[in-house]
Amino acid sequence: MQKLLKNKSDTDAKKLALERPSAEIRTRKNYSIERAFSSIVFNCIDQMLSNESGITSSYDMESLHQFRVGVRRLRSALTLYNKYVAIPCLLKSELDWLTRQLNDARDWDVFTTIVLPQLAISIDHNRDKTELVALANLSAEHMHKIAKEAIQSQRYILLLLNLHMWLYENAWREALSKKELMALHKDAFQLSQKQLKQAKRKLLKSDAKLRQSKPENIHKIRIKAKQVRYALEFFNELFSSRKYIRDIHRLSKLQTQLGNYNDMVVADRLLKTMQGQVGLTKISIGLVRENLNKIRRQNYVKTQHRWKKFRKSCK
Repeated sequence: MQKLLKNKSDTDAKKLALERPSAEIRTRKNYSIERAFSSIVFNCIDQMLSNESGITSSYDMESLHQFRVGVRRLRSALTLYNKYVAIPCLLKSELDWLTRQLNDARDWDVFTTIVLPQLAISIDHNRDKTELVALANLSAEHMHKIAKEAIQSQRYILLLLNLHMWLYENAWREALSKKELMALHKDAFQLSQKQLKQAKRKLLKSDAKLRQSKPENIHKIRIKAKQVRYALEFFNELFSSRKYIRDIHRLSKLQTQLGNYNDMVVADRLLKTMQGQVGLTKISIGLVRENLNKIRRQNYVKTQHRWKKFRKSCK
């Protein structure tokens, strides 16, 4: 790919995006690294496209969640193969932009539907409780609008178009030496075993960070766990193995618990933004945050327990 497109008039982006090959992963053990990579990336893009309408027509929380998962899986795949396939800086920065446009909407969705109902019971005054719920829902609606506008924007359409051009043209080849081009034809299955081993090793070295109980450290562990989980899912779809399925099951339990803890950390940040709002007393918000921190401490104990079980299962 000689040049990434800068405006929609260059071609019909949506038409090209929809006229892509089947995104179902059908890779087998004799696939090359390059072919496996393309198959995985098209599958991630397909997950994004199939959830667009649930965000742009009538907002659906699960559609946003699945769209974000598609974006995260795509970014994870690009990281997984970055030694062989380098993504252009513009594409990377645009994926970062898209992620930022969606994150707040998801945070407020989780807060209003999962966390807030648990916390509202700590508010004695019905008026404060009503104000808190109303303000949270208003914030969520605002973030829904931002996410919807991002998906409907020319910027997003150009991102899709450039991704497809990059994939159709195998444009990563342009900057590669003869030796690096030969490496793209290596066996994808053999590489996957090495990649998984390295990713698991990095994750299992997180003991010290978990013991420190700092939210930012636990968040880093959560990111590593996601990367291993996505790699396992990619390779299970590619090569079908009972071992992959067992590992995915074990890791999903850890990831769920890490996610529960992170939800409480994010909720505290959102509550801080609401503190001092008209109609909400500082006492009410203080009680809510106190109850939240209690739940978070309980979640941390559960997270430690789940981590120990996960480590034991990896031996």
